[in-house]
Amino acid sequence: MPRAIYTTGLLTISCVSKCEIPAVIDQPRLYTWQFFQLFGIVVLYVTGMSLQYHFGKYTAELGWHEDVLGWIMGIGMAGSLLVRPWIGNWVDRLGTKPVLLAGTVLAGAAALSYRLTSDMSVLVILRIVATLANALFYTAMASHAAHLAPPHRRAEILGSVGIAGFVGIVIGPVLGDWIFSQRVVQVSPFTVFFVAAAVIHWMAAGLACTLRRPHLEPTRRTAHQPFLHTLRTCWPGMILLAGVTFFLSQTIVSLWIERFAKSQGIPNIRVFYLGYASIAIVLRIIGRRIPELAGRQRTLIIGFVLMSCGFLLLKGARTEFGLFFPALVLGTGHCFIYPSLIDLGAEKFPPAQRGLGTSIIMGAGDVGFLVGFITWGQLITWSGFGFSFVLMAVSMLLVAATYAWRERRVVFGGFARYQEELRIEN
Repeated sequence: MPRAIYTTGLLTISCVSKCEIPAVIDQPRLYTWQFFQLFGIVVLYVTGMSLQYHFGKYTAELGWHEDVLGWIMGIGMAGSLLVRPWIGNWVDRLGTKPVLLAGTVLAGAAALSYRLTSDMSVLVILRIVATLANALFYTAMASHAAHLAPPHRRAEILGSVGIAGFVGIVIGPVLGDWIFSQRVVQVSPFTVFFVAAAVIHWMAAGLACTLRRPHLEPTRRTAHQPFLHTLRTCWPGMILLAGVTFFLSQTIVSLWIERFAKSQGIPNIRVFYLGYASIAIVLRIIGRRIPELAGRQRTLIIGFVLMSCGFLLLKGARTEFGLFFPALVLGTGHCFIYPSLIDLGAEKFPPAQRGLGTSIIMGAGDVGFLVGFITWGQLITWSGFGFSFVLMAVSMLLVAATYAWRERRVVFGGFARYQEELRIEN
């Protein structure tokens, strides 16, 4: 922990010493009606998804062992992986709106259909449909947001749209806790649970119908680009491993927190998500230009270090409010990582192929989710939560150190100038 804090301090010094502040002349207006439309869509969609963080209650109701949940979620990632090579081209050729709309409609249909079956194979198929919907939605959403801003402010607007996601993360689990705390004899809470998720997704679809084409989105659609050829010529490099590792950590945050809380005798998980999302919202508002000013690479590394510390702190949580401080640290790390990660990966691709580039980075997330849902489920059963949290923390530190070394000219480029300024002052 002291070394992690020391590393964060060094990176902060470097951020201060080498800030590249773009000219403020002719700055476009980012926060327009188009932005707030997209913001509302993301709030609704993520609320519907985070409401389903309680999905483990449904598998328990069906009498299945907790390990089954990880397999359902893991195998379900096939839906996203199978269509990933084409989603980016669909966004680039059709535009972001049709793809965004398809994702919201499919997500609602999958959520409603969960309640109609207790067959595991059918649930897996529905989970495949749900992950396909996620792939469509998040790729189109990120591409749409990127087209609302000039290149040097893309990370800022991705982070600002991300605030909507954190708002959804707050609302969903709280709504889920409330649904399952009610005792209505006439209606099963699971029926209310899945119907609510479906309705919220379809509300997002209704709002998506009003979206207009972003002013920076190319009006001339590109021809179909071969996935493997484009990936080879625009290889994002180390950022893909960073993406896999980050989304690997998100499987713990999104799925296994409820099981961890249950193992500690903690009745509710809303305090964790309130802490996780609230700090991220505040930091996104007051520090939305940190990636632009401090540098996206440095911001990414600091985020990885903070999330590593957060998992180590989570290991010691024993009460509902004991989840709050680790959640604050984890949420801060998430706030720093996500916009920089997506923008660093997508910038390797030309503007006309921004959708394909975003899709490839999201594909790294699919791999992280696939591995995480299954691997953590098994490791938690065999070795407990403590070992799993420590392993995740160490993995994030190793990736941060490797990425910092690979990008050392950018990450540590300000140290020499900082030392020279100190020498001159003294």
